[in-house]
Amino acid sequence: MVKKMNIIIAIVIFIILPTLNFFSVRAEEVSVWEEIKKDFAPIKAFVIGKEEGNFIIDKGRLQGIKPKDIFTVYKKVKKIVHPKTGKILGFLKKPVAKLEIVNTEENFSTAKLILKKENFSLPAITKRFCNVKILIVSIDEKKGKKLFKLLKNLLPQSVV
Repeated sequence: MVKKMNIIIAIVIFIILPTLNFFSVRAEEVSVWEEIKKDFAPIKAFVIGKEEGNFIIDKGRLQGIKPKDIFTVYKKVKKIVHPKTGKILGFLKKPVAKLEIVNTEENFSTAKLILKKENFSLPAITKRFCNVKILIVSIDEKKGKKLFKLLKNLLPQSVV
């Protein structure tokens, strides 16, 4: 009976416990990747105003905006019209400025101008984490490559 008990304890210690630890670490890792996806997901918004030197964006905490988020502001440069139907298909846009979120409310945020190539009129289209450069520094090459692939797929208009 003692021999059976020792075998059962050995199975729990050497087989089951490491497996449980593996799954908990794996679950934590998955949640970290999901958080990264959520935090870096592009969000389209509009710059709708300017108050006391800061710009107002029509998205806030409830839409996932956080302080330090970077938004690229776009200017419409050309209307695209279908030649046969005359239907407006959209607009060609070019990036003209970058804003950094300084404060978030439930449904709007304020941002400071951090880069301006051209003037833009309001309302202006803006997108979070588009047309930005991202540097990845990782001590774990495997995780660094995984992060690179994740961000490259999530932010195709950015340089990673």
